[in-house]
Amino acid sequence: MARPLRIEYEGAFYHIIDRGQRKDKIFYNDSDKNIFLKKLEETITKYSLNLYCYCLMDNHYHLLLETPYANLSKAMHYLNTSYSNYFKAKYSLVGSIFQGRYKSIVVNNDAYLLVLSAYIHLNPVRAAIVKSPEEYHWSSYSNYISRDVHVSWLRTDIILENYDINEYHAYVINWHNRHKSINTEEIYGKNGVLGSDEFIEDIKDRVRTMIKYNNKSTDEYYEAKHLLNLSKDDIEKILIEKLNILKEQLYLKKRGNILRLLFIYGLKQYTGMTLREIGSVFDIKYTTVSSLVNMFILKSENNVKIKQYKEKLDNILDNSN
Repeated sequence: MARPLRIEYEGAFYHIIDRGQRKDKIFYNDSDKNIFLKKLEETITKYSLNLYCYCLMDNHYHLLLETPYANLSKAMHYLNTSYSNYFKAKYSLVGSIFQGRYKSIVVNNDAYLLVLSAYIHLNPVRAAIVKSPEEYHWSSYSNYISRDVHVSWLRTDIILENYDINEYHAYVINWHNRHKSINTEEIYGKNGVLGSDEFIEDIKDRVRTMIKYNNKSTDEYYEAKHLLNLSKDDIEKILIEKLNILKEQLYLKKRGNILRLLFIYGLKQYTGMTLREIGSVFDIKYTTVSSLVNMFILKSENNVKIKQYKEKLDNILDNSN
């Protein structure tokens, strides 16, 4: 079975996170970290990537990079495979070193890069390994705050565009002080995308184009299934604005209310909500949700009015994906 494809396009920015199997260590010592950095440099050169930040922790790593040639999957395969081969040979290990698929978050290349750089560089501080990020030797932070440190395969220009060395250091420390508790959506976004509403819509359009061009299904794209799913509010808005249904009619618990059944059907078919989540919206058991959806579909085959409602909703939602 083919592995699901990644969201890839020319000029894409990604926050990459990969962890050891069962959260085991992927670096036993400084020598391992040095080897990984050499493999990383090879990957950057071989695949013409732009690397902006990195941080190596004992059991995981972070990268912030750009792919001018839409080749993230090939580049990451090369990096992880080459390092895994070294690691397994050195320590006589078998099996996978890394935990499943690496996490790749597509990032809007504006203010989000600055925030992510702070988050990545502060990893060892949050882990209480060091008190300040400049004390940690296995991140790109020294390239940002020292004129004496320069790595040819790491770029700082975009993130330091409006900051000098002292200002960037102050920004990172202040950001840490303001964000003792991390807002996960601010760092990881939603469904593998971090950016503005316009950026998210652009990514959705790219995914739809990829699916159509490659004649694939949504399930074959790792990030696409949840990214393209609609929310409860999306379905509610469509029913109200496109089908001219009053909001209170959608929630009215009344025998024979086909509009409520239509809403439940829409949530079951076109969102990522679980049966329990849908049931909680209408204060019904999760087992009842499937029964009501099946009943609605069956009725639509024999009732002209119900069939028209169902077809209108299906046409709108099928075209939106």
